Amino acid sequence: MTVRLAGVYDKLGFDLQRVNGGPTRTLPLPATYVINQAGTIHWAFIDTDYTKRAEPADIIAALDLLG
Repeated sequence: MTVRLAGVYDKLGFDLQRVNGGPTRTLPLPATYVINQAGTIHWAFIDTDYTKRAEPADIIAALDLLG
């Protein structure tokens, strides 16, 4: 059985419509991107777990590869 994440938030009392300031029920996903000068995404970190963030060493390594 698939549980919709918005429904889980509703059960927890987290009002997405109030937090988003309108009728949308979207959730932000924290993300980090390294983009080259041509505008191409060279490296990305995205995780549905909002407590996880990109490791600084990984970001620096991706920047170093851009040279």
